[in-house]
Amino acid sequence: MASAEERRPFSPALMSCITPLLVASLVVKPTPFRALFAIPILGIAYYLLYYTTTGDAVMDLAIGDPITALAATAVDFIILSEPQTQLFKRGQQIPSSSFGSLWERIKWALDLLTSHRGIGWTHEPIERLPPAPFSNEKASRWKFIGYQLLTITTCFLMWDICAIYTRSNPVFTITGPPLSSEPLLWRCINMWAWAIPAAAALTISHSLASITFVSLGIWSDISQWRPFFGSLKHACTVRGLWSRTWHQSMRRVVTAPGNKLISFLSIPRGSITSSLILLYTSFFVSAWIHHPGDYMMLGRYGGALEFFLAQPFIITLETLVITFAKRLGLRDRKIWRLLGYLWVQIWFAYLVPIWIQPQIDVGLMENGMGFSVIMGLWEGNWTPGNQKSTSLG
Repeated sequence: MASAEERRPFSPALMSCITPLLVASLVVKPTPFRALFAIPILGIAYYLLYYTTTGDAVMDLAIGDPITALAATAVDFIILSEPQTQLFKRGQQIPSSSFGSLWERIKWALDLLTSHRGIGWTHEPIERLPPAPFSNEKASRWKFIGYQLLTITTCFLMWDICAIYTRSNPVFTITGPPLSSEPLLWRCINMWAWAIPAAAALTISHSLASITFVSLGIWSDISQWRPFFGSLKHACTVRGLWSRTWHQSMRRVVTAPGNKLISFLSIPRGSITSSLILLYTSFFVSAWIHHPGDYMMLGRYGGALEFFLAQPFIITLETLVITFAKRLGLRDRKIWRLLGYLWVQIWFAYLVPIWIQPQIDVGLMENGMGFSVIMGLWEGNWTPGNQKSTSLG
């Protein structure tokens, strides 16, 4: 790994090679040599993440996260699986390796790579995903587009409100006091000020993609478009937040190594041992998926590893407490759920700063939330360029 001063300029040309190589690995028919595709993909990803930089912290993180996601997908689909014979779309009768034409296999591969949550595939985590807002496959296209535009507008307003707040709060500046120095109440507020824009940005991207695919007729089954995030009603436990409320686009790639290990060790599915293996390996993989984006942005180790590696331990403790409470005869009531929400809030209020403080220290919050439509309209002179210094004062 190169130090921050030794890193070279980022190469878009090298990054553009990753996806075609990944598609090619899925298109080629089963062969013992298919695993060789992983070598250039992982090699390019490693070089770009640990030895290059764009020179801009926001751009480094925006580029680094997708690269690590592609690398993790390559490990799953090339090393741990044989997709052409193991992964099937709903209604698919034969393995993709038996498809008659090259074009059919290419379309199948592109569909697999763009279905991050496995929607429409036999490996779709149906119980973990939120229900579709339009259950009818033939629902009105314009009604669907209107719904997504409303979602985008709502998310943007939420993002903008948080941007106004973070620009007015010194703890989100490079020279400000650390987040950990704040009282608990302000830690909670600051955690939401970071989490809401992150969730809003992902939701906006998902909604824009849905509008594009549906408008062009590429994806005509409107009933398969699910909200990107689940309901907050599941977030009364840390496990529930990660498994039901937060987006599930990385579920397969983080669980694949654990499932492979469980199968290799012949451990019964559904046992306590298999559940623990899956829990700890999933967050271990998640930690290493998020870490390289931090490294590319910072030029050093950030807080992603510590943040994600702490999750399975607290989930284990949380599960033991819930199990013990049930044995005492305590039932699922509103009071316990309210206490659960408070518990989850406090846990993340203390842990999130470990992850995002290094990002704040390189100007991510200052440079990444640099203008406000709301404040611009309020002041009557909105332009993206002149809003960077806008504050509540």
